[in-house]
Amino acid sequence: MIDISFNDISSDITCGTSSGKIQLTIPKSLSFKLTAKTSTGAIQVPSSDGIATTSNSASGTIGTNPIAQIDLSTSSGAIEVSYQ
Repeated sequence: MIDISFNDISSDITCGTSSGKIQLTIPKSLSFKLTAKTSTGAIQVPSSDGIATTSNSASGTIGTNPIAQIDLSTSSGAIEVSYQ
């Protein structure tokens, strides 16, 4: 499992693994673009507003004037993005 938490973000984030869950915790006030993909596993994002999801992918924008691009991928495992 990859578990990452940020208090502040000023640049893009890319995280990937071939097997295991990715759990990312970000500031609630962050405006960002998200791309998340998994071959097997669920994807949970903090808000569905602005994010298009399928059973194994999610993409879109949260907030206005996004300051970061977040790219998450795993071949086998869940992806969870949550707010602090």
